[in-house]
Amino acid sequence: MFSVEIKFRAGDREVSFERFATLFLKELLRSAQTENRPLPAPVIPPTVVRAPVNTDRKELEPRAVGLKQAGLLLGVSQHTVRKHVKLGTIPSVRVGRRVLVPTQAIDDLTRKKV
Repeated sequence: MFSVEIKFRAGDREVSFERFATLFLKELLRSAQTENRPLPAPVIPPTVVRAPVNTDRKELEPRAVGLKQAGLLLGVSQHTVRKHVKLGTIPSVRVGRRVLVPTQAIDDLTRKKV
């Protein structure tokens, strides 16, 4: 008959099997997290991000905006704009399912009449 003796060591100390298993699994998890950590996104220089600005072109300003943007420009909710579009108070253009309000119409509504 023979016997087998297994000793578990953590560092320079002898530890129980449960403690060894716990330490082993923690180290395994830590190394897996380090390997799978996403790399930081590369920093794009600001000169690449900026779009060329040409102030003498009117095409840079939108000719029409959606209901949400129109509400923000007028200082009312999107639902109020939708209601007035439906009533015909605010002119609109339909492109497919989307309803657009011309910026000229918003300017006309907000222009003071003396």
